[in-house]
Amino acid sequence: MCKSLVSRMLAGLCVTALAAPWLKAQIADTSAPAAPVPGASAMHAERLTNEAVRRMLEADQYQFTVDPQNSGLFVVKVQRGTWTFYVTVGLSTNGNFLWFSERLNEIADPDQVPAARLLSLLEASHDVQPAQFYYSAASRGIYLAMPLQNERITRDDVRQALYYFVDMAGASEGAWNTTTWETMPSAPAPIELPAIPAPAKPF
Repeated sequence: MCKSLVSRMLAGLCVTALAAPWLKAQIADTSAPAAPVPGASAMHAERLTNEAVRRMLEADQYQFTVDPQNSGLFVVKVQRGTWTFYVTVGLSTNGNFLWFSERLNEIADPDQVPAARLLSLLEASHDVQPAQFYYSAASRGIYLAMPLQNERITRDDVRQALYYFVDMAGASEGAWNTTTWETMPSAPAPIELPAIPAPAKPF
């Protein structure tokens, strides 16, 4: 059955909805990556491995660092327009999804956040699908995360998904930028999102 990049991004949507409370734990353990297809190179396997992800990032000449606590997580510097994001890219524990995540901001005092702002953030999560926002109590950070189904992923797929992810992060600033919450009206302006990129080739 042929699947495009779009369908694989949408396939991760239901996973995203369930993943918010435990996303960090889900992407942190990559000690058992999916095995490549016998006879195929790591970069063209049916399912990516940690090494294949690294090779793709190197091949596209991204600036990235390896998470010092987890060699399967790559922090990629992405510049789009006036924005510079540092996106963490890594496989889920079971290897079924390639995750993109970004710590966007911090809530200094969670108890003082107006309920209307939290509701706006939830509403924005719906608007930025297949990505979603989540909050980490441990770091007090607001994150954006998006999964891509790990099935015949190419370099073009990773590039398009990465750029789409950071474009969504920039477009939704009004929802997550806590420094503007006191000066903005109670309802942020509607989010204008980029179109989901067309796949490089059918699958």
